[in-house]
Amino acid sequence: MISKPRELWVDVARAVSVLAIILFHFLIWVYFPGMHERSPSLVGVWEKVADFTSTFRLPLLFMISGFLAGPRIRDGFANRKNVLSAATNAWLYVVWLSVFAICSIVIKPGLPLRVGSVDSYFKQLILPRTIVWFIFALVLWTLVLSLLRRVPPGLLLAATFVLSCTIWYAPRPSGEMYVQVLYYGFFFTLGVYAPRIIRWLAAKPVWAKLLLSTVLLAVAIYLIPLIPRDVAGVGSVLRTVKDSLVAGAALPVAALVAFTPLLGKALAYIGRRTLPLYVMQLPILWAVIMVRPRMPWGTSAFQVLSPFIGLAGVVIAALALHWILVRTPARVLFELPTMFSRWIRGKTMQS
Repeated sequence: MISKPRELWVDVARAVSVLAIILFHFLIWVYFPGMHERSPSLVGVWEKVADFTSTFRLPLLFMISGFLAGPRIRDGFANRKNVLSAATNAWLYVVWLSVFAICSIVIKPGLPLRVGSVDSYFKQLILPRTIVWFIFALVLWTLVLSLLRRVPPGLLLAATFVLSCTIWYAPRPSGEMYVQVLYYGFFFTLGVYAPRIIRWLAAKPVWAKLLLSTVLLAVAIYLIPLIPRDVAGVGSVLRTVKDSLVAGAALPVAALVAFTPLLGKALAYIGRRTLPLYVMQLPILWAVIMVRPRMPWGTSAFQVLSPFIGLAGVVIAALALHWILVRTPARVLFELPTMFSRWIRGKTMQS
């Protein structure tokens, strides 16, 4: 059976999400520390950019991930691809946590998200504290939703929405990211069980959907902040609603960009490679942070352009390294080894 080609806007949306994530990390780890005393006005502009992208970069990425996984997840474990997907992501999580731990041996202490000890490494097999918590979340929510396939979708959406609104009140030891894992489960579930809405937002006529997108953004940015937060829990509910509106508003924009010949194809190319970009950004940014003091922060042009240069540099470096590594035995950094995938396929076919 020949699978249907993926729609271009899906990969554009994935690209926008991962580029926003990389830009955010470059800003908080490289740009802000280098610029905080040199140009407060420029720092203020980029802080606003970082704040705005926080409303869609991960909600959109989880929503699209759920949208893509939805057809098989709705089949439950009757679809053996769910077991294979969970196993693949579990492998990727352990492999990249191990890569980060090895890198942490040679890099200087104090760098962000460093795996500081053997004890920390083993704890993170269950409680993630690095950027690969996103992959951990994919494993968890794939298994949970596959297991609960017979539960009415409306009930699952309501339950994950309540979870996303209340999880912020749970005790959270410094650095542990299980709260994010549980919060973004709602957006993954939304992608799984609301594919028609997602596809409708990205469908033609795009200009009409862009008008709706503008309305959603206006509500999220200007009206929601005006709602009083005197009652306990209102703030967390409004956060989930706001993130949902902005993520939904991003879909018509992604569809419009997908119709732009060069830009659409370039972003779709990036969107099909979100895994290497996402996982490799951390070691690349560690290298950038170590040379940060020697960067020409006193140059006006560098002050203005460095976020764009940094984003482009991380993307190019990650894509180049990925291109090299997948042509060597190191390709197991990005895929489940064949012996394991064959074993899982054989077991699921026997069951």
